[in-house]
Amino acid sequence: MTEDKVEREMVDDQIRAINGFYTHFMVYVGAIALLIGINLATGDNFWAHWVMLGWGLGIVIHAYLVFVRKPQRLAAWKAANRR
Repeated sequence: MTEDKVEREMVDDQIRAINGFYTHFMVYVGAIALLIGINLATGDNFWAHWVMLGWGLGIVIHAYLVFVRKPQRLAAWKAANRR
């Protein structure tokens, strides 16, 4: 596989990762809105914030991996394979 093809696959992988993050984030927003609605409708003590915090931590880690680590690896690969 040529370097151009490898680079293109890495860029395509980055695009898929970004789209995956946004999908994850939108599912998070929808699910949290639904859980808050259920929590408020049942009149229980407010518990939805625990789900927001736990899942939100996963969102933050996912964002870090997609927007920080992957670009760093791509930049390192490009630097190592300069012509």
